Amino acid sequence: MKTEPIKLLWTGGFDSTFRILYILVVEKKHVQPYYIIDSGRKSTMQELNAMEIIRSDVINKFPETKNLMLQSIYHLKTDILPNPKLNEYYNNIKSYLHIGPQYEWLASFAHQFGFEDLELCIVKPKPNSNSENSFIPILFSELEGEIHDFKLRNKVADENFRLFSYFRFPVVHLRKIDMKLFSEQCNFYDIIRKTWFCHQPTNQDRPCGVCVPCSQRIDSGVKTQIPFSKTRYVRQTWLFLKDRLRTIEPINKLWCELKRMKKLLYRNGYSRRIKISPTNR
Repeated sequence: MKTEPIKLLWTGGFDSTFRILYILVVEKKHVQPYYIIDSGRKSTMQELNAMEIIRSDVINKFPETKNLMLQSIYHLKTDILPNPKLNEYYNNIKSYLHIGPQYEWLASFAHQFGFEDLELCIVKPKPNSNSENSFIPILFSELEGEIHDFKLRNKVADENFRLFSYFRFPVVHLRKIDMKLFSEQCNFYDIIRKTWFCHQPTNQDRPCGVCVPCSQRIDSGVKTQIPFSKTRYVRQTWLFLKDRLRTIEPINKLWCELKRMKKLLYRNGYSRRIKISPTNR
């Protein structure tokens, strides 16, 4: 009897790729990946490329998974309809905790297309990590279930966390270092290494080492793909200098103006590779 495929949000990142490989190689089940195309996300092309490479490598290394891994389904973020109730939940959480905007539109996407068990890969934070004001510890306390099948409780302490009622959380009990060790044991860590995570890729298509996902990758103890020049010391030095420079009013004004111009360029479809030089004038 054919079972329904496991529906999963795949970004080409470490966590969701680990889950896909676990489903295919260990559980030997069908998986249906979904990807939301965000035209304003600077790393979209790197994520799409990573997913194609990973898909090819998985099938080459584990040919028995060829029919288990279904073709990814793509949706445009701009096609997701706003949901006032979910927007209210999100804004309420945002008022007292740090939470990324993607969780609102991912929930709106799940609601719009009738999902009740879409897998969302959020991992357990590293002990003593800087998560004091994060929504994640509270979300964890609102979940129940077994390994690879955690879901929001029917009765939650904070009603705003019903924002996450459309999802299952398959790796919430794992840290990145746990997934690294397990994937080495299962002989697919070489594929995991080809994942993409940086939100601010350099002009050489390398991780920046400074953005939130890069910082989380470094803090997790899994530092592969982070260039030496972007190690913790260099990153912290840069952040320290940036904060100090921005206290100087003329520099802060220039910084804000450059960011504004950069947003305008992206909005009008210019490549992030464009450089301002005498030949561009």
